[in-house]
Amino acid sequence: MKLLACAGLLIFCAVFHVLIQRPPQLPDILAFLQGQGEADYPMIVFRDATLPRTLMALLVGGALGIAGSLMQQLLRNTLAAPTTLGIASGAWCALVAGTVFAPPVAVAFGFWFAFAGGISAALLVLAIAGPRGMAGLPAILAGMAVNLLFAAVAQALVLVENQRVRDLGLWAAGDLQQNGWGEVTALAPLALILIGMSFFLGRPLSLLRLGTETASGRGLNLALYAPIIAGIAIALTAGAISLVGPIAFVGLLAPNCARLLGARTALAELLGALVIGATALLLTDALAIWVSTMTRDIIVSGVVAPLLGAPVLMLILLRRRLADVRPSLEFVSRFRMRGTTLSVLLSIALVAIGIAALFLGRTETGWIWAAPDSITISFRWPRVLAAVMAGLALAAAGVVLQRLLRNPLASPEIVGISAGAGFAVALATVLTGSVIADPRPIAILGALAAMSLLLMILRRGTHSALGIIMTGIALAAMLDAGLGLAISTGGDEVYTLLGWLAGTTIYADEDTALGLMLSVSILFAILLVLARWLDLISLGPAVAIGRGLNAPLAQLCLFTVAGFLVALATAAIGLAPFIGLVAPNLARLIGAGRAREHLISAALIGACLMVFSDWVGRMLVYPIQIPAGLTAAILGGAYFIVVLRMRSTH
Repeated sequence: MKLLACAGLLIFCAVFHVLIQRPPQLPDILAFLQGQGEADYPMIVFRDATLPRTLMALLVGGALGIAGSLMQQLLRNTLAAPTTLGIASGAWCALVAGTVFAPPVAVAFGFWFAFAGGISAALLVLAIAGPRGMAGLPAILAGMAVNLLFAAVAQALVLVENQRVRDLGLWAAGDLQQNGWGEVTALAPLALILIGMSFFLGRPLSLLRLGTETASGRGLNLALYAPIIAGIAIALTAGAISLVGPIAFVGLLAPNCARLLGARTALAELLGALVIGATALLLTDALAIWVSTMTRDIIVSGVVAPLLGAPVLMLILLRRRLADVRPSLEFVSRFRMRGTTLSVLLSIALVAIGIAALFLGRTETGWIWAAPDSITISFRWPRVLAAVMAGLALAAAGVVLQRLLRNPLASPEIVGISAGAGFAVALATVLTGSVIADPRPIAILGALAAMSLLLMILRRGTHSALGIIMTGIALAAMLDAGLGLAISTGGDEVYTLLGWLAGTTIYADEDTALGLMLSVSILFAILLVLARWLDLISLGPAVAIGRGLNAPLAQLCLFTVAGFLVALATAAIGLAPFIGLVAPNLARLIGAGRAREHLISAALIGACLMVFSDWVGRMLVYPIQIPAGLTAAILGGAYFIVVLRMRSTH
């Protein structure tokens, strides 16, 4: 009955989607279909834009809903989706790379580029998490790492080759607009065949619900069916992304909503995900059309989807008391070194890297060692100092988050604090129509808002790793929506915004660098004073309270300091993924134990990584400069994927 109601809602939404595009009067349409009316401009728009757009929304929404359901049933993981497993980012990265390096081939074979990228991302997640980890949180964590890595590579290509890929702007934001029936007729056969094939997989999917061992014991050939199911899901995702771009949340929410509405069997869930996915995208696109009529810019549905989906996801998280799920991956020290010795060695490394960043560089004639002159120093020292302090701030915030949440995979970008700061600045840029002169206050507000949401989730979920990760996914998707909205406006400020959010020190002047140094130094000193709190809380709230610590107050204070550190670093140089994740874990691997040692070691490592990333970004493809944040994301993401893989094999 509920599914029938959903089907009725789908028909209503399809009609509403057509009507909101202001089609001609029904008698005129009927006369035109009978060959009696004239093909005037309104009728041509109805025939070649309105109807194709409605059908495209139906196809893409249904395809993504089915893809999400197939992934969740195959992996027995309710968090699995094209976005959470990095498949969408892999497809996008492959298409961007194809557009940059082989434009004619990418245009002719866009689906196969996207399919190859999606397959690569899926195999990488499988290699990281391992077969046993695909059913739980390790797969989602691996998917987030892969997502950050592929997104960084794609964004680097967009910034370096922006003149060649400017036309990807609306597509990258997720655009359902149609100019004829070409894309619909290209997607429809593929989507309908693959969706039809998925409904013949009822028995294998039903057996997989019992577990892989039980399914194998009952005669299911996993080596045959698992690749088929995964291949159909990835192909549906690739087909949708190659034509309309990435659209978040449909593949994640549609199957979960189908189960909430009573779908108990494999086929019922598939049907429910199909109907709900199509309905959700129709409503999303209708809202985008309505908003576009009231603004000077076109608002694409890929922007609206996460803005609607993220609050829904947050509401679900707030209404449910989430299980206290722990990741199975642990980062332990390989050897022990005294804290003083470790700090001295890391300080020496930071000084060496800083000197190289100041004086070692490239010109048109090759590598040179610049003499310590006033001109060189005046241009470079603010960038180096800003990189040092930003890396220190992000690493220190990562230590706080990992110890408070007792989760070695927590970091500013994974829990969403960085995304909150970036989203606030992106939204302000769109609303004002220009890059904000001083984004620091706005970034601080965005980071604090994200941190408040995280605290609400933590209160509900008792430090649930699931709640933390889903909060990060929701906030990161909202950041993508803000960026997509900025991209869809098409103004010149877009690429300045993208460059800033990518983590660049190019805009760091003397005042910015010195202000960042002063504020970060004060906050870092506060953390050192509160190091004992971190030691106690990392043992668990019960132990901390037993030792006389007011755990809730201490947690609030430490979260606030971490949020301000992230906000200040983001406001100064933009987003720099993986610094706050890699630096604390590297510090633990080389022997940092207690909170004070951990903070100091991770801060020095973070500073080294950020300065090195900034220097590599300036020198790698000289004279083009790759933002330090993207370089850090690529280097840190590659390292972190290797570490995750090493831990998952133990």
